[in-house]
Amino acid sequence: MVNILTIAALAHGSPRLTWSNALANEAQAYVNKCTDVHEGWEHHHHGDCLASGTPPFLTGPAHVVERFAEEQNWYDYQTGKSKRPDKPIGHFAEIVWSGNKEVGCGVKYDCHNHKFPVQHVCRY
Repeated sequence: MVNILTIAALAHGSPRLTWSNALANEAQAYVNKCTDVHEGWEHHHHGDCLASGTPPFLTGPAHVVERFAEEQNWYDYQTGKSKRPDKPIGHFAEIVWSGNKEVGCGVKYDCHNHKFPVQHVCRY
């Protein structure tokens, strides 16, 4: 996952990301809760990206990063905001933010009591 995220970051002039076991452990602990809402800055003081879905629509790390990177279509490089208020850009902005140096991700494939059984979380 870190290699795929780094490729996306480097393509936009952002620094190379390194894998953080501490962030991965945090991300895994959070994704194990099977929630698809952001925990919030006040809880962990890291940026995070969440992706949830159902197979085959969420097939693995490359697909998750692809979905995050698609938000670049709405990213206004002049303002750092979305070109359209109805289009989120937070995942893409997190990948390319120059302050990010480390990333750690977690995945859970069996959130059975949730409408999206496959969930990924990356923390930066």
